Amino acid sequence: MNTGYTHLEAILMIPALLLNALIVLTSGAHVKRLCASSLFIYLLCLFDLLVLTTTAFMFSHQMIHFDEPYPFNWCKINASVSVFGCLMSLILCMGLTLFRYLTIVSQRAIPASFPVRFLAVAVFLSGLIACGPFFLRSDNTAFMLRQSGVYCAFDWTVSTIEVRGVCVLAVLIATIPIVFIAYAYLAIYLEVRKVNRFAEEFLTAAGSNPLPVCSSNPDLAQQQQQPQIQPTVLPPVPQLLGAQKGSKASLANLAADDFVNAGRESTPYPPAQNASNSQGQESLARRALAHLSLRAIQAKKARTRAQEDERRLLIQSISIIAGFIVGWTPLYAVALYEMVSGQYVSAEVDFLAFAFVHVNDVVSAVVVLVFDADLRKNAYICLPCKKSSK
Repeated sequence: MNTGYTHLEAILMIPALLLNALIVLTSGAHVKRLCASSLFIYLLCLFDLLVLTTTAFMFSHQMIHFDEPYPFNWCKINASVSVFGCLMSLILCMGLTLFRYLTIVSQRAIPASFPVRFLAVAVFLSGLIACGPFFLRSDNTAFMLRQSGVYCAFDWTVSTIEVRGVCVLAVLIATIPIVFIAYAYLAIYLEVRKVNRFAEEFLTAAGSNPLPVCSSNPDLAQQQQQPQIQPTVLPPVPQLLGAQKGSKASLANLAADDFVNAGRESTPYPPAQNASNSQGQESLARRALAHLSLRAIQAKKARTRAQEDERRLLIQSISIIAGFIVGWTPLYAVALYEMVSGQYVSAEVDFLAFAFVHVNDVVSAVVVLVFDADLRKNAYICLPCKKSSK
């Protein structure tokens, strides 16, 4: 056993273990109240904690029984549980990405049963791969203590048909989420860019149609008379992309239409009456303008809050997915290299690839606590400092 690798692993593993345990334990009683995206993130932390727990068990055994080799039967169980947890994390990352893709790009309503059905498929596929060597009675050749000595996993160089079939299927299941995640977030980026461009064109068109100025002067009113335009209702933000280009002008005139209609409904006198009627008309027009301005401000604040929430959720998802890909890509590359070449990588490369996984576990937990309000609130309530401050 290389004690240097073991101590470095402890430095990376312990913070990841504590952070993920904090998220999982504090939100376990509130799972039914979590939204779909928060549920996927909670499950990601749960299976990350499962992998970290098996690694911590192996680390504890090596610290207690320093001179004894790690029992091979335990190594097989450790490897099977780790493979199950890793594949579950990958598939759940794809599920979180699929949820964002259907919401933003396809604009479909997500059924309430979607997380449960997706989780059932993920458990079946991951369990099939993790337990496959035991079903095929090839577990003695399929698993090994890796070169770094800090974790157990598949022996990717084995060439027997049974083990090679399980390894190829594992790599294939890991490849599909990675490819889909790259495609989905490219499509999400293009969709968000298209929405922002349409909103800018709409605001530009709206700025070219200023509000008319009400006046009691008949000549000036005749000069400023606008053609009657039917009021146009602004569609919700998810439907902006479905609007035709020919409707931009009518959307741009929405503010002017509201002002004209409000002024007509609230003005009981014709413009050519005496001064008192003119002052009353202008007062009503000012009140109508103030009412429309207040309504516009309230609508803008509501849209801003909704857009801010969606932006935070999107940043959270992208941060978690990006960290996951960066964290697992080195280990994925090691598996591919050993399968293709039939040779083991060095102990240094093997340890470095596994260290990236622990770094991702820490980064993902921090991102969750920063961006996910529900999981952060549950964790904050259960902290001892919160209780002592009451």
